[in-house]
Amino acid sequence: MAGLKLAAFAGMAPRVSVALLKDNEAATAINTKLYSGELRSWNKPKAVAGANDLVSSCQSIYKHKNVAGDDLWLSWSTDVNVVPSPIYATGENQIYYTGSGTPKKTNSALAETGVAPFPGDFYEMGVVAPTTAPDVATSGAGGSGTAESRVYLYTFLSDFGSIVEESAPSPASSVVSVLPGGTVTVSSLPAAAPAGDYNITNVRIYRAVSGTTATSYLKVVDISIGTTSYSDTKTASELGGIITSSSYTPPPSDLQGLTAMANGILVGFRNNEVYFCEPFIPHAWPIEYSLTVEYPIVGIAAFGESVVVATKGNPFVISGSTPQAMSQAKIPLFEPCISKRSIVSDDTGVMYASPNGVVKISQGFAGVTTNSLFTRDEWQARYPSTMLGTVLDGAYYLFWTDQANAIEECLILDRNEAASALTTSSIFTNAVYVDPTTAQLYMVIAGVVQGWEEDAANYLPYDWTSKLFVLPRPVNFAAMQAEANFEDQGLAVTLQAEVDAIIAENQATFSSGQDLLSSLGSVVLGEIVLGGSIMKRIPGSISSRYLQAKIYCNGILVATKSMTDRSMYRLPSGFKGDRWQFRLSGNVPLRSFKIAETAKELAQL
Repeated sequence: MAGLKLAAFAGMAPRVSVALLKDNEAATAINTKLYSGELRSWNKPKAVAGANDLVSSCQSIYKHKNVAGDDLWLSWSTDVNVVPSPIYATGENQIYYTGSGTPKKTNSALAETGVAPFPGDFYEMGVVAPTTAPDVATSGAGGSGTAESRVYLYTFLSDFGSIVEESAPSPASSVVSVLPGGTVTVSSLPAAAPAGDYNITNVRIYRAVSGTTATSYLKVVDISIGTTSYSDTKTASELGGIITSSSYTPPPSDLQGLTAMANGILVGFRNNEVYFCEPFIPHAWPIEYSLTVEYPIVGIAAFGESVVVATKGNPFVISGSTPQAMSQAKIPLFEPCISKRSIVSDDTGVMYASPNGVVKISQGFAGVTTNSLFTRDEWQARYPSTMLGTVLDGAYYLFWTDQANAIEECLILDRNEAASALTTSSIFTNAVYVDPTTAQLYMVIAGVVQGWEEDAANYLPYDWTSKLFVLPRPVNFAAMQAEANFEDQGLAVTLQAEVDAIIAENQATFSSGQDLLSSLGSVVLGEIVLGGSIMKRIPGSISSRYLQAKIYCNGILVATKSMTDRSMYRLPSGFKGDRWQFRLSGNVPLRSFKIAETAKELAQL
């Protein structure tokens, strides 16, 4: 006498022999949502209503806002990293990004320029500095007293919406001597803004008194770009504040991997060098803040006051609350990163794909989290170099592709230090974005932005295959039963009938020949859509609900049963075996599945 009951459904462990899995573990678990212990389907993704067109071969997307506050989808055909500005400006929505040529910035007004795809326009992230010194000369007798020696320089000012960004200064002028009250003419200022997308609108002139122990440059005046000379008659008491942009060099032109740390610090990299911006001044990247690591960098990601540097060798962790006081540590872990796009971060740490599995680096832990799930060979069969990662609701999603064999898949596993609950999904994308304000995952499917699990009425069909049960003797299982939410099947039928009725009513209205446009007086004022239609809106189609069980005995499919209620289902006779496997598919939530040699045994399970 024998019987089996499958419940508390779990995910896969590919490195374990299919006959040695735990009784509730799976040989395959496709589109299975296992958080509750039930076998459930993921809701289907759904196209985002009103989303604008994207670039072809889209690799990166970002949910931005236009000037009116509506969603504006930005897209690129390259791997782009976007960071919101640490400086808040109402309605402007400044962002900074790398991966699309030189480092750039844009805002709502710039991004919406022209027609989709967006962004339509941008500025360079940094502000180029002047390269020539001003000329100086005195004029007028001046007052009496002791002459002072002055030195002048100037900076460029760029308008980025309401944010004014200042460049590093020009070379200093020659020294000029002038009596108090005298006039110094500062000339040879630029006749035009330098070439490039900088939006430089003004020049700021500074002067310093030379000969003191520490020379400080104080603001004299802001003048419009193109004004080539200025006559300075100001006394020392009329000068403004000290220059702060002396080290405000633009980021390197090949900066990559932009990410944000705490305290308004943006981070990027090039080759084996890590760069930090001035806190809350994302256009300024002082060279003295940069650090080097031992290996070429693949990508970076931040969590808290640390940034993990994933390289072609050991990973590094750089920590600190200010860019001038960062310290780095080499992690003794020989796990190079082989996919920049697999790197993700959350509140617990950073994860990425290595040749051996998923590496996680967090406070107090550094290692491969998937050792219990994959051997190196099994992991390599998922082409980790192609992986694109994102994190949502405690799960790490990894989209990978085997182009040679036209295989596209998504691995879904938890983000713990010992990853488990591995499942897969048939949904694939090359571009993902998680909205931090709504915790909604978006992806590009067939060139269209779609929200993950956004279709409330329709489900992806799950496909869950059990372990191989090896019994002590050959048996003939004769009966099976499922405990499932079969009420879903009736609901789907009812909803679909409502949809069909609306379609039929609309067809009758259309065939009647009456005016299909709504008009004043036809309904209560305040409820009509002017210029609308009297045709009823048709809801989306409803997926039919189903549950199917396939029974395999000694590797042969011996029965396929569609299950529509909690009744006992008879299996065919005439076969016996000691190796059994069960494949359950459908979209009806399944709590347990039982199979036994007799009806009596089935009732006792």
